Amino acid sequence: MRKRKRKQQKKNKRKEIIWYSVFLIVILTGIFIISERDDSLVLTETKRNQIINSNEWKEIFEHSDVYLSVLLEDLKRNPEMLDFVKKYPGEQTAQEAGLTFREKLKKYPLFIQWDERWGYRSYGQSNIGISGCGPTCMAMVIYSLTRNSDALPDILAQEAMTGGYYIMGTGTAWSFMNECASAYGVIASQFASLEQWELKERLEDGNMIICAMGPGDFSAQGHFIVIYDYTSDGFCVNDPFSYTNSSKKWDYATLSSQWQQIWVYAA
Repeated sequence: MRKRKRKQQKKNKRKEIIWYSVFLIVILTGIFIISERDDSLVLTETKRNQIINSNEWKEIFEHSDVYLSVLLEDLKRNPEMLDFVKKYPGEQTAQEAGLTFREKLKKYPLFIQWDERWGYRSYGQSNIGISGCGPTCMAMVIYSLTRNSDALPDILAQEAMTGGYYIMGTGTAWSFMNECASAYGVIASQFASLEQWELKERLEDGNMIICAMGPGDFSAQGHFIVIYDYTSDGFCVNDPFSYTNSSKKWDYATLSSQWQQIWVYAA
């Protein structure tokens, strides 16, 4: 009887060890996925040169007549878009939109406007990939604060169009940044500017921030970006146009010299 009992105890102990190991692996995997930013498209100088000198790049510019000129200008500014642009003439269709497992685990997932899940969908005079930085930023904020997976870039772009928030020749109206948030239960406050301490204070309170940026580091004309946190190295930005910009930390002087309007969002 005692031998049987000791055998059962050993068996139970082995099960506990196995379950504990599995649990630990799951937790560590989750932490790795959450903390790791996908940097496969982040451009080093070497990667940039490889793309610019690739056959795919040459093929696109040898047949530039089949592409929108603004799309080619975007590609020159951001070679990360090569695959999106390469597929543009023949595809121009969106894939089934939905979030990835990695995105669902992240507190502040990065959505890219030229992601093939929604980038080819029409928006204004072109598509989300070219002009959809506003709805894409709004999608990041709404999902991060509410976990509402219905508020994706393609859905919000459609709402902006039907609601009259897209201004031809300009892009997404600033009023969309307030009214779209309200429709999804997010509180928006608008400012012409914020001091550095104010920016940090709002981020510490769990708020997220969208900035309308003028010409500069993020755009040749106008653009929207998300600020979601800060460290000792600078502010953490999700730029819907660029993985590379989103992998950097940005100092207050650089951001404040280029922003034109700020929205602070709270759940």
